[in-house]
Amino acid sequence: MELNIIESSDKRAVFELLNADHTVLLLLKDALEGNDEVAAATFAIDHPLVGHPKFIIETKKSSPKKVLLKAIADLDKVLGETEKELEKKLK
Repeated sequence: MELNIIESSDKRAVFELLNADHTVLLLLKDALEGNDEVAAATFAIDHPLVGHPKFIIETKKSSPKKVLLKAIADLDKVLGETEKELEKKLK
């Protein structure tokens, strides 16, 4: 998945996620919304067939990069635990 930065400041970031579907976008949005430092997290797709999702993060104090990396790490942990549980149940 490729990421293109469109806008970056101390409290706001806008980026495109190429080849991302709604599942990935919603997981990321939910993980960001669970962080108290996030003022807003959303995404939009200009055209469902040819557009690339644009993700917007606005923060209160922390940098958007910091909260984004934390959200990804949190998702990685949850998905890793889910994978282990699934492997255990499917043996």
